[in-house]
Amino acid sequence: MNRTRLYALVALSAGTALLSGCFHNGAVCFDSKCNTFSGASVSKKYYIEEFEVDGDASFLEIFLHSKTEKAEGKTFFTGKGSIERGRKVVRWLDAYGPFKRNFATTRTEGTEPISIKAVISKTNANGGVAQFNNILAFLTFNIWPWYHSADVDYSIEVKSSAGIKNEQFRLQERSLTSWLPLALCPVPAWADYRDMTADPVEESLEAEQFGQCIVSILAGESN
Repeated sequence: MNRTRLYALVALSAGTALLSGCFHNGAVCFDSKCNTFSGASVSKKYYIEEFEVDGDASFLEIFLHSKTEKAEGKTFFTGKGSIERGRKVVRWLDAYGPFKRNFATTRTEGTEPISIKAVISKTNANGGVAQFNNILAFLTFNIWPWYHSADVDYSIEVKSSAGIKNEQFRLQERSLTSWLPLALCPVPAWADYRDMTADPVEESLEAEQFGQCIVSILAGESN
């Protein structure tokens, strides 16, 4: 890592710490696609052979994360972004979600291997009012709540014995952050999901929506 990148990393870390706050409140709105995933189901047993995550990584993650070593008969993670986000999805499918009997991370007899690739892109969705609000937040060292708004787009590709299939969906993320309990006020936005966090998408919600989408693709119910 050269000196310029090191300085940029330090500056980014300092800025993130300043705006991180102690109190958080988040909200997420699903797009119409998410509703079509919820009714999908599969009856086969799948072995998740490889999971690749590309995009939406912080400056630090780009430098620290690379591919994991491939072990025979175990899920192989790779990607340019945060591999941990892929692990959350795999854990949800393999151990926590309603389809845990349909997915495995260790290859056994009778399981069909599949490969999954996810491309994630996040777009700042703050409007003029939000930008003015954040100027006040910056000038008050984040005592006045910082407002975060982003559209997170997902493109999912699943490779199985049936071929390669794709699907897309979007999660709209909103949050308030402050060093005072002012940020505990509900986020002023319509929401399908709310949580006391600055990053509501990256909680278990994202893994669940990922997983539902993968099942929908394998069930052949996606358009």
